[in-house]
Amino acid sequence: MAYYRIASNLVIYLTKELHEGTVKSANNVTNWIGTVWMVPILGADIADAHLGWYWTFVIASGIYLLGMSLLTLAVSLPALKPPSCGPGVEDKDSEKQASTFQVAVFYLAFYIIAAGTGETKANISSMGADQFDDFEPWERVQKLSFFNWWMFC
Repeated sequence: MAYYRIASNLVIYLTKELHEGTVKSANNVTNWIGTVWMVPILGADIADAHLGWYWTFVIASGIYLLGMSLLTLAVSLPALKPPSCGPGVEDKDSEKQASTFQVAVFYLAFYIIAAGTGETKANISSMGADQFDDFEPWERVQKLSFFNWWMFC
């Protein structure tokens, strides 16, 4: 999922593009990652008690897509992009800051992605496991292989 790629570069983006300090950026990233890993509890409850894992996954995928689309807009559209410091200007010397609106749209996109990612995390392994019949010996072996590859990837 794109979540892992985003998480690996997020501190750099927050410090270089949004002009946040390193400590604030690292804190925001850990808060976001913590949210991503706590939301599956909610996703499991929704899937088990209300919608079922299939519809929870479908809705969560839509939420995830919405967040990714909003994030793409937030870093692409000039009105939503933070101002550039200009060539040769160090970020620490820059006085240009992202507007409150730009920061709000950026973090809104990220927390929508967190909600979608967390909801899918709770259900995607169940969807994969459901493809195999436990009463067929060959499929039981394939199911174990599926989980080995799932955890490896």
